[in-house]
Amino acid sequence: MRLPLWLFIAGLLGAMAATALLAGLTWFGIRQLSLQAALAGIELAPPALNLQQAATPFPTLVPAAQTRAQAPSAATLPAVMPPALEDPRARNILLLGIDQRAGTVSDERYFRSDTLMVVRIEPLSQSLAMLSIPRDLWLSFADGGPPGRINTANSRGESQGYPTGGAGLTADTLQASFGLRIDNYLLVNFDAFLTAVDLLAPEGVEVCIEERIDDPHYPDGNYGTIQVTFERGCQLLDAERLLQYARTRATRGADFDRARRQQQVLTAMLRHVASLEGIGRLISQAPGLWQELGDSFRTDLSLDEILQLGLLLRDMPPDNLRQGVIDNQVVRFGTTANGDQVLYPDNTAIRALIQEVFGNG
Repeated sequence: MRLPLWLFIAGLLGAMAATALLAGLTWFGIRQLSLQAALAGIELAPPALNLQQAATPFPTLVPAAQTRAQAPSAATLPAVMPPALEDPRARNILLLGIDQRAGTVSDERYFRSDTLMVVRIEPLSQSLAMLSIPRDLWLSFADGGPPGRINTANSRGESQGYPTGGAGLTADTLQASFGLRIDNYLLVNFDAFLTAVDLLAPEGVEVCIEERIDDPHYPDGNYGTIQVTFERGCQLLDAERLLQYARTRATRGADFDRARRQQQVLTAMLRHVASLEGIGRLISQAPGLWQELGDSFRTDLSLDEILQLGLLLRDMPPDNLRQGVIDNQVVRFGTTANGDQVLYPDNTAIRALIQEVFGNG
């Protein structure tokens, strides 16, 4: 049977169209994979033109030309596998919260840090680590001056013109004392926290409170006190209540308990922002939020970098979180020559804690 010419041409055109469609889908798939890898911090090498000369990213145990019968025996394999590669895009970010609100009566120009925390973001493994540092930790400062509480490093660096400011002096002191590298910083006051929560989570953020808290002497923001109470159980907290929960010290563990609550609040906020609703609000509100906050925060991160970090957290599994607190297990309570009650560090124990939480970073 002779094939009609029109049917032959139609079949040829159909085959060409199918080939083009498959090629287009393949290109689109590779492009999407590259974009997702870029968000996760993985740099994909461009395809090599000569496959035989293309470099392999990791050494192979069996050369490419070796057959299965020539594979090495178990006795010749390395007994210990090499350590995992360090994530080249991992960042240690110093978070500083200062006790300042717009409109409050104060003669202070330079503020101590009310909250100190280092957050490590590892894009390659999609993991997050947090380490809280107590305000009363007594350290030798990196500026060569007298030792002091770590929470005074911000005000001292600002008032004495330290080259990288108060955040820089805090970061340099932590690195000099414990070898803790700081890549970036984010300093916020209470207004920045409240505004961010109102815009990104207008219906509140859910936290699960483990014990009833009753604080009759909570600072009211204008150097007075009010009473705040929290009942046990999971509940939505608006911006003001979330700040109160993060700041109160009216539990048995005082500052150490407060540090754990602050990590809990930050984790809850990150998970909210990383949700589909939160990512949408972050992208839509970020430019306005950046402008509205104005002098309520300082950072050496750009808006684009903050948005990228937010997107990296989107797919982070909940279990990929490591947390630590410099607490009574690694410090010693003491009194200075001036009668100040402080925390003296056990440097060896703190370095071990940092290694446990942050690894080699």
